[in-house]
Order: sequence, then C-alpha cells, then structure tokens
Amino acid sequence: MSELEPDPRSLLVFNVVVEEGSMSAAARRLGWTHPAISQHMQRLERAAGTALLIRYGRGVRPTAAGVELAAATAVLAGAQSAAAVTLRRLGEAGSAVVRVVAFPTACATFLVDTVSAVAPVRVQLQQAEPEAAMAMLAEQKADLAVVFDDEPSAVQLERIPLFDDELVLVVPEVHVLAAMPKVSPTQLSEYTVVAGCVPLDPPLIRRISVCRRAGRSATEDVARVLQEICAQVT
Repeated sequence: MSELEPDPRSLLVFNVVVEEGSMSAAARRLGWTHPAISQHMQRLERAAGTALLIRYGRGVRPTAAGVELAAATAVLAGAQSAAAVTLRRLGEAGSAVVRVVAFPTACATFLVDTVSAVAPVRVQLQQAEPEAAMAMLAEQKADLAVVFDDEPSAVQLERIPLFDDELVLVVPEVHVLAAMPKVSPTQLSEYTVVAGCVPLDPPLIRRISVCRRAGRSATEDVARVLQEICAQVT
C-alpha cells in the first residue's frame, strides 16, 4: 500500500483522535501507545500533503483539511460499527444461547458433559443455589434451572425429574447408628448434624429428589431439555 493509499486503520484512528481531542486520549481509548497514534497521523499527513491536526491547548484539533477528512472518516467509522453489529447478530442467529443456572456441584459434574453434548448450542452457565435459581427462572433471567429441592413452589414451572441422589450419613464406627442400614430424619433429631446448604431440620433432611429415569443418565436428560429450549429461542 503506497503513502497515497493510507491504511484504513489510520483513517479510523484519525477519527478517534478528532473525537477525543488529543492523541493521548485516543491512545487510552484504543489501548495503544502514544507513538503508535503519532505514526498513523504522520502517515495520513504525508498522504494528504498537508497538516491535518494542530496543537490546541493540551490536545489537538483538525485543520481545515482535517475537518474535511474527519467527515469522511466518520462515515467509515459508522460503517465499521454497523458491520460489527451485523457480525454479532449473525453469530447469535447461527448459534443459540441457552441460559442455565445450577447449583455448584452440578456445574462441576454432569453439566460439564452436558454442555459438550449439545454443541453447537451455546450454554451460558451460572452457579446459584436452588432458591436463587428458581427466582432467576421466574424472572426470565434463565431458561433452565437445575435444582435439588422437592419442596412445592409457588411459581408454576415445568419440572423434569433427572435423578435420585440419596443423602449419606457419616458417623463414627462406634456410634449407635453405625450398624443401621438406613436412618430416618426423625432418628437424627436428637443429634447435632453437620449438613450442607440445607439447615438441619427433620422435615428438610430428605432425599434430594430431582430423580433418575430408568436407563437414562442425567447428562442425556439435561441435554434433551437444552435442545428443546434451543428450538424455542431460535
């Protein structure tokens, strides 16, 4: 490219310099160095054969020739911005995004395989405990929530069981409950129990019932749901 055919980047940089009113401000906006901005301005002035910028206070302003060029570069900058918007729209249209919110353990285990299984669907995954996840779903801030709560919800949502996950009680070998194959919540009421995010209360010590279908995995079920949601959002 000859000096009479300036790099389009130089024209876009010039537009930013004029908008910002200084090369230093333009450098900060673009994340460039001041010398790099200066080099682009020098190339343009050599191509134009005249000064395009003059010092004004601590910044610069365009000369008469610079004002004329700035009008043209503004059109170029607008076209670039429009092209960027179009590219983003095409990218979003070509690959649907499904917003999934799930408790941390799910995000670190079976949802990892699920996200891979539904490509090219893009999954935007966020961690949240069940109560917060249900609220996000109700407020349409998420398309799918993976929770481990079987308490009735006031929000009318479609529930799809995934699997049963039994709670395991760990006690010392000499504990009176150690020899029992199963322990009911009421049997724990007289003991101090260290639990997870669910407060210790017999009605709340229960099986996590987001249930497993016979012969199917959680990954397969969640993947199917994601595909269905993707079909609705595209």
